[in-house]
Amino acid sequence: MAPPLDLAAVALPAQLTSDPAVAVARSRLLRAQAAARAARAEHDEAETAYLAALLAAHGGNVTATAKALGVTQPLLSRWINNWGLLGATRGKAGATVEATAARAKKKAKAK
Repeated sequence: MAPPLDLAAVALPAQLTSDPAVAVARSRLLRAQAAARAARAEHDEAETAYLAALLAAHGGNVTATAKALGVTQPLLSRWINNWGLLGATRGKAGATVEATAARAKKKAKAK
């Protein structure tokens, strides 16, 4: 699947960029894109914390957590890798939900 076109980055001819209606519409588009990125980041953090909490509630048992979620174990393992939640499955001392979520948040910001 191709990434969506970033219309705000498209170079427009000078006669269009000087049009006030185009400027206003571009400004609205930029604000909407920023809001969508912020909402996605908040969603990602909430999803990571939820997965970390479920893993912790199941003692790091991926199979039991997958059953609780109604997904396959390989799918959950992919999510764990994608969100950087490996510590939650290895039973490390001090691998609390908060610490695991904080690591995932830091990893997401680094991307």
